[in-house]
Amino acid sequence: MKITSFFKQQIHRSTVQPLSKAAIVLSMVVSGLSFAQSSIDPKIEADIRSKMPDGSVLEIKATPISNIYQVEMAGGELLHATQDGNYLLTGDILAVKPSATGEFSVSNLTEAYRGERRGRLIKNLDQAELITYPAKNKKIGDAYVFTDTDCGYCRKFHAEIPEMTAKGIAVHYLAWPRAGVSSKTGKTMVDIWCAKDRHKAMDSAKRGSRVSSTKEGVESCIETVSQQRKVGEQLGVRGTPAVYLEDGQQVGGYLKADQLLKALKQ
Repeated sequence: MKITSFFKQQIHRSTVQPLSKAAIVLSMVVSGLSFAQSSIDPKIEADIRSKMPDGSVLEIKATPISNIYQVEMAGGELLHATQDGNYLLTGDILAVKPSATGEFSVSNLTEAYRGERRGRLIKNLDQAELITYPAKNKKIGDAYVFTDTDCGYCRKFHAEIPEMTAKGIAVHYLAWPRAGVSSKTGKTMVDIWCAKDRHKAMDSAKRGSRVSSTKEGVESCIETVSQQRKVGEQLGVRGTPAVYLEDGQQVGGYLKADQLLKALKQ
């Protein structure tokens, strides 16, 4: 993307979208390609970690900017810190590169890292714990969908599944009760994951019908729903439905079958 059009896009987005506490956009324009894969100085890592709450930091990486480090939080957020940890920055690192025509192009290194991380998390999912509606005929691709049984758009998405599977899309559901696992919806989703026929239970819940509860293996089902919700938080899920592709790309919330098929083919 050309740098002028990129920043015009960011300006437009900032004027129409409200800012959350984690959405203060700081665009650091740099000439660089990717985050360093090598380990950083242990003292620098210790200094940065010492300024953070215990257990809050998952990983620290060097960035293409001298003395600026990417801090991956356990909850999935990405921050940037000075090497002494005294200053923290929110926002993405953008790499600006000249093209053959003399113009400049810009790529979002932080978002590229998010995509790689999301892809790893999806790859490591326990497929046996997902509720999968398999593709019919030749499979085009897979969609991983975080869902809430009482969400209106989740129900609309569910109504599209027969057409999605007919078009070659395998849909894999993960539980993401928006009000938490202990909520009424959370308990319904635990019952779905504990049901002998999960598909039938999911279909029933999406129609607004009651799902029969069970006490057999309920602790394991609570753990499964809790873990899937945690994975969603690490992926950056903030609402449902949240649709991801196998490579970690988020392609939307509610999508119709043709829209999801187009995203997969792209």
